[in-house]
Amino acid sequence: MIQTIEGLGGEQVLGSDIRSQLDFVALIEQGLPVATADELARLGELSDAELGEIVPRRTLSHARSRGRLSPEQSDRVVRAAGLYTRAHAVFGNRDKANRWVKRANRALEGKTPLSLLRTSSGTDLVETLLDRIAYGVYS
Repeated sequence: MIQTIEGLGGEQVLGSDIRSQLDFVALIEQGLPVATADELARLGELSDAELGEIVPRRTLSHARSRGRLSPEQSDRVVRAAGLYTRAHAVFGNRDKANRWVKRANRALEGKTPLSLLRTSSGTDLVETLLDRIAYGVYS
């Protein structure tokens, strides 16, 4: 959780003192500041189109006018940030991890990990694959 919070810009961007996972959940339920999507783009070195794989561009545009993401959009951003921080740890190299997320993967039937981050089931699948890589059982 700490790495995810830091990946999203920390308490400065989140605008809240987060002392527990429940605090973080409450913040997500309120909707995160839209700047967290920009922090995710920085974390994953994502273009606007790539960020649109996680939060559709039009939806993000509406969120920018409100200044906050919806709870659903916030959850997507948090899940993706968590996955990126996990990938950075598994690969031990940010650039290598970010390239892996954007590259078609045989274990995902040719899909990119990025293309699966819009849903919790897709994110879970990518996290499982990262666990397999971390433990040396990647096939």
